[in-house]
Amino acid sequence: MPPKKKGAKGGVKSTTKKVRNLGTQIREALDMAVQDPLSALPELQRLVLIAPDNVDLLDTLGEILSEVDPDQAKNYIRHSIELDEGHNPCKFLNIATMCRGQEAIQYFSKGVELLMAERANVAQGLEIGNLPSIDQDIVSAYVSWAEVYMTDLGEQPDSIANCEATLQKAAEINPQAPEVLFALAHLRIGQGRREEAHAALMQSVGQWLPLIPESDFDPEQLDEESLPPLDVLLKSGRLLVELEEFPTAERVLNFLYHYQDEDFEVLLLLGLVNQRLGRLGPAAQFARKAQLIYEQEPDPEFEHHKPVLDRLAAEVGPPPPEDPEPEPPTGNLEGGDESEEEEEEEEEEDAAAMPLATQPAQGAPTAAHPTTSGRRGAVAVEEEEEDDLAQRGR
Repeated sequence: MPPKKKGAKGGVKSTTKKVRNLGTQIREALDMAVQDPLSALPELQRLVLIAPDNVDLLDTLGEILSEVDPDQAKNYIRHSIELDEGHNPCKFLNIATMCRGQEAIQYFSKGVELLMAERANVAQGLEIGNLPSIDQDIVSAYVSWAEVYMTDLGEQPDSIANCEATLQKAAEINPQAPEVLFALAHLRIGQGRREEAHAALMQSVGQWLPLIPESDFDPEQLDEESLPPLDVLLKSGRLLVELEEFPTAERVLNFLYHYQDEDFEVLLLLGLVNQRLGRLGPAAQFARKAQLIYEQEPDPEFEHHKPVLDRLAAEVGPPPPEDPEPEPPTGNLEGGDESEEEEEEEEEEDAAAMPLATQPAQGAPTAAHPTTSGRRGAVAVEEEEEDDLAQRGR
C-alpha cells in the first residue's frame, strides 16, 4: 500500500487561504486609498506586483499617480483598459487629462460615452446612482474636451467649430453650469466677441463670487465645498483681468493668494491688477516676488508670461524699500491688526516726538504700505497715499 501524500489536502487549504487573504488585502488597500491616497500608495504598488491584472488596483493607482507620476499612471490605466474597456468612465477621463491632442479627445469621447450610458440606466431605474453627480461629471468632461480644441488643436481650421459644438453638448446637460459659461467666455474672447465673453464670464462668476468674502474672512466658516476648484478660480481671475474687471479680479485673486502665496501666476496677476488700480507700490512688490520665484525655479509653462512680467516690473519700478511684503487677508484674529484710529494716534505721537527739522511738511505724502486688515484684501493701500505711489511709478 503506497504511503499517503502528506500535506496534499492541507496544501489546497493553504492556497485557498492565500487567495482569500490577498483579496482581503486588496479590499483593505482600496479602502485606505479612499481615506488617504498617498499613504495607501506603497501597499497598492506592492499588491499590483502580486495581482497585475486586478483592474481595481490598476485604476486606483492610475488615479493617485496622475498628479505624482503621470507616465506611470498612464501605464496602469492603459493596462486596465486592455483588460476592461466597458466599465469605469473615470479611468478614461483621468488618462485624457494626461494626454494631448487627438489622443486626449479619444479618451474623453469614450469616457463620456460610458457616462451617458450610466446616466440613461440610472434614469430608467436600471442602476442605482446620483443623477446630478453624473451630470456634473459629463459637463466637466465636455468642458475639458472643448479646451483641447482651444489649446492643443487650436491651429486646426475646424477647432473653433468643434469647440463650440462640444460646449453645446455640455450646455444641453446644464446650460447654467459655471464651468460651461466660463469656457464659453474663453471661446468668445478668442473669437473677438468681447461683449458676449463678458456677459458669459460675469454670469459664471456671479454664481460663486458671493461665497468669497470681500474683506476679512474666517477659513473655518468658509463654504469651500461650494466653491470651484482653485485652478478654476485662477482661470476666472485671468479672464477677469483680460476683460478689465479689476475689482472683481482682485477679490478672486486675493482669495487665491491666501492659499497660494508663492504661485507665480497669482502674483503676476495681482501685480497687474494693482497697477491698473493705481497702486504702484503693491504692484511692484508682487512683480518682484514673481520675479524671484521665476528665477529660483524657472517653469517652461510660464515662459510666455515672462515678457508681461518684465514689462510690468519696468513700468512700476522697484518696490519701495520701506514697504513690507504683501500679505494675504488674515481674518478677524484676536490680538490682530490695530484699528485705524489707534494707528493715527501712534503716528501723531511719533510726529510730536520728532525734531521739527525732520518732520514732514504738512500735506506731504508718506510712504505707502500694504495692510493686512483685509479692507481691500492682501494689497490694500491707504487712499491718501496713492498720489505718492503714482509719482514714484513715473
